[in-house]
Amino acid sequence: MSNRGAELRELAHRLNDAGPEAVEDELSELARMAAAVGVEPALLAALCDRAAPAVVRQRAFARVAARVDARLDALTVRTSSDRQDSPEAGYIEPRPGVYPGGESQTRPTRNVVHRSPSR
Repeated sequence: MSNRGAELRELAHRLNDAGPEAVEDELSELARMAAAVGVEPALLAALCDRAAPAVVRQRAFARVAARVDARLDALTVRTSSDRQDSPEAGYIEPRPGVYPGGESQTRPTRNVVHRSPSR
């Protein structure tokens, strides 16, 4: 699904207006996609169960669609030009050992004194 959010919303409206029987093929396609990204089998069974009441299938659709959308978003790799910290967005990554303001090539250390607990 290229414009996944819009397609899922459109399918949700058709599911609500016409019922699950009218969109069986699309529900099956969604179930295959959902299984591929690891959505719980019980939700997929409820979504595809033709004997289940329409409200059960609609609720299963809502949960499956939300999980598919979230998991595909998590898997989507953003290109470097899409990232806020990319060179194209004006970000230049500092070289290792060089700190803002050009202070020191070495990171300052803290002297830590370990004391034994008082009795």
